[in-house]
Amino acid sequence: MQDAAPRILDAASIILIDGNGHDARILMGLRQPGNVFLPDKWVFPGGRVEAHDRNITCSDRLTSHDVAALMHGMPGNRDASWAASVALAAIRELFEETGVALGHAVRDGDALDGIWPEFRALGLRPRLACLTMIARAITPPGRPRRYDTRFFLADRRDTIGAPGKGDGELADLRWFTIAEALELDLPTITRVILGDVETRLANPIGAGPHAVPFYHEHDGLFRRDLIRPKGG
Repeated sequence: MQDAAPRILDAASIILIDGNGHDARILMGLRQPGNVFLPDKWVFPGGRVEAHDRNITCSDRLTSHDVAALMHGMPGNRDASWAASVALAAIRELFEETGVALGHAVRDGDALDGIWPEFRALGLRPRLACLTMIARAITPPGRPRRYDTRFFLADRRDTIGAPGKGDGELADLRWFTIAEALELDLPTITRVILGDVETRLANPIGAGPHAVPFYHEHDGLFRRDLIRPKGG
């Protein structure tokens, strides 16, 4: 009897940028050799969306452009709080895998309810407004696990803490320029999205909203569609 195809799980990833232009560096991690999914590959920190991510409270929010990009083509039972949970999963995974927190210190007297225990211990509340969705990709059929992953850009200046030993998901963690990263053993989609990052760095966000590439397979063919939210 043939095994059932794996369910496609929502996931999120952060591309953390240090610097500008061609000299900008990106934080990447090497997956453990024993991992079922993408062993021994260099990737951006990230992972699946968990149910509790939807219960996290923030003091800011995603831009309307990014909410629209996240909601594009999704079933009607997905709403803005679901979109926020995807971005929050990216923040949580970044912290778990690298120790880097995308958040800000709460003011004296502010309640610390509705956040992850690890952020509460540091007196931090996660930040959403400094995230920018740059791509979406669905793992092709035939893989042992499949994810519908949303990739976000973030600036190192908006984070707290230096990259260090995380939860053990990554065997190594380093900063690379895009040129250096392209020399690594990368998943195909990571290599493709690095090209999108390079284009975005050459055309800063301040120039206006960008269309968001959506990578997926349709009828056996690899596709690059563009998500163009209102105003994109």
